[in-house]
Amino acid sequence: MREFTSGATRDEDTEKLDYEGFLSPLVLRRFVEYMHEHRLQADGKLRASDNCQKGIPKEAYMKSLFRHFMDTWMIWREHYPLGKLWEDTLCAMLFNVQGLLLESLRDTQDSEGFEVSPLNPPGDLGTLGGGRSVADKGFGIDELALYAQAASYPSLGAGLVSREVKK
Repeated sequence: MREFTSGATRDEDTEKLDYEGFLSPLVLRRFVEYMHEHRLQADGKLRASDNCQKGIPKEAYMKSLFRHFMDTWMIWREHYPLGKLWEDTLCAMLFNVQGLLLESLRDTQDSEGFEVSPLNPPGDLGTLGGGRSVADKGFGIDELALYAQAASYPSLGAGLVSREVKK
């Protein structure tokens, strides 16, 4: 328990995600500036800032990532002049890495927003959804025992019989 000089108390934050610590506002700002600079399409129309979130095939991201990596590597090896081009190639790689990660994360969710993994394929025993418990599905004692065992051993994949809503 943390107690502040004001007397306010809060639980420990060591297990909470630390966005402020893990992300750099300088990097995020430069990336957003790069993305804004590249919103104008060949047809003269302005692309929506979240346009890429509509979905781009992973293959397109990978090919683009590799081209931008080659540019970055050429700059690193001093075959191109430094300056804004360096930052642009890094931002372009960041865009493609984020896109690949986004599409990969989408691949791990079913249409209802539940995590899907090799241990928890769609329609498996643990497709609970909507806050329902295993008992609500009418499972027998053997299935309940399996649920309890899997939940006790997360490293063995509690996802085998349960899913968490990711929406």
